[in-house]
Amino acid sequence: MNPKIICLEGLPRTGKTTFFNKIDFEKVPEYYSFLNSENINKLDSNNFEINQKIFLDIELLRKKMISGEIIILDRSVLSNLAFSYALEKISNGNQYIQSKKLHLNYLSKNKIIIPNAFIYFKTNNLPEIKKRIKNSGFNDVWLKKDFLENINYFYDFYFSKLCNVPVFEFSEDLDFEKLIKSNYPNKDEGIYKLLKGEYL
Repeated sequence: MNPKIICLEGLPRTGKTTFFNKIDFEKVPEYYSFLNSENINKLDSNNFEINQKIFLDIELLRKKMISGEIIILDRSVLSNLAFSYALEKISNGNQYIQSKKLHLNYLSKNKIIIPNAFIYFKTNNLPEIKKRIKNSGFNDVWLKKDFLENINYFYDFYFSKLCNVPVFEFSEDLDFEKLIKSNYPNKDEGIYKLLKGEYL
């Protein structure tokens, strides 16, 4: 059986994790978006207990995917790509190019989880999001107006032009129970197109 994978995406402080934590359902935190445990950046060489839990949860995720269960992801590979895209735009570096190469390599080894549907936490109020981010103690790059604008542009472009699976815009009226009961048979081919093409 194929699992049904539904992913939450959008800028920080738009309500993703709050919504994620309220869901009475099987969930996968954001740092489990990769199936290869060695690439999880939250591993702590000084904390065996945390590392053991992460490795156990990765194995649990593998089993759930094999058994075809519903999995809710807090973020996906898109978050990494959106960040590197915005960083490259404001620094004139090559962070996005390198990120696409890295993720294309992971993709070729079947080590990236590809969602069947998204819940997009869209925002039209960047000043408010910037204020929330500042109050949360994020690093300085997140406080740059053009950085946030570029991430927002990335998401809007991706979900309107490339994504080929259902995208549900989050609102307080979103019927999550109905959403998870629906059938989403396809994986998002947009991620393949993004990594292999020149769409952004």
